[in-house]
Amino acid sequence: MYYFPEGKQKVFTANSGIDKKYIENYNFFKTKIDKWNSKQKFNIIIVSSLIKLKNIDINIKLLSKLKKYNWIYNTAGNGKEMKYLKN
Repeated sequence: MYYFPEGKQKVFTANSGIDKKYIENYNFFKTKIDKWNSKQKFNIIIVSSLIKLKNIDINIKLLSKLKKYNWIYNTAGNGKEMKYLKN
């Protein structure tokens, strides 16, 4: 399945986000998280413009609720939201 057929061209606009029909539901992710070993470290890396549209703050807020897990959230990028996200 090709999610972004416009990618066949050399230049195209890739809108932020993915259509909801391609995103798994809460129970899918909860089941996966419950299988993780809480001592096992996992890394999440995002390369993005740090702008409100990207909702990086939501990722950070959700990850902060996973207190029993050993996770690292790395960002590579710059933008208007950097100071807010660092706080």
